Amino acid sequence: MNILILGGNGAIARLVSEQIINDQDAHNVNISLFLRNTKRVDDLTKLSNIDSIEGDLDNYNSIVSAMDGQDLIFDATGAAATSERTKNIIKAMHTTTIKRIISINNLGIYDEVPGEFGIWNAKMVGNHTRYGRESADLLEQSGLDETTLRLAWLTNGNDTDYELTKKRRKF
Repeated sequence: MNILILGGNGAIARLVSEQIINDQDAHNVNISLFLRNTKRVDDLTKLSNIDSIEGDLDNYNSIVSAMDGQDLIFDATGAAATSERTKNIIKAMHTTTIKRIISINNLGIYDEVPGEFGIWNAKMVGNHTRYGRESADLLEQSGLDETTLRLAWLTNGNDTDYELTKKRRKF
């Protein structure tokens, strides 16, 4: 399987890349990290099965070229992606006939975080909530096989806790 990770130098992209490479069941997985300056991921490309592609999410042709030969897209840009970037990604996926995308996004894009934490989260995330919601809506309407991961706040700790939720259900 060939995975293209958009935003290849971000914290999530790095965590995902390292976890896949360290997974014993993922020995036939190749990862391509897509970012503006490939030198920023030289440490990762020294690992087996990881390469890098220099490009820009604002350039449709750059995205199409990077998607050549890929099976799955992991958009690690989150709400930093504008709706135009998300449209470029969707259009490129339709052009290259790639059907599967996993996209990270912000906690709170559906106003699903109640209480004081929800108020604090909305304040901290600010306008990125709107951008994240626009991106999620575009992906949902795209006809692609998509999963949106609404990530809570990250720490540098070694604890991992996942919870499956449905859109608009309160946390």
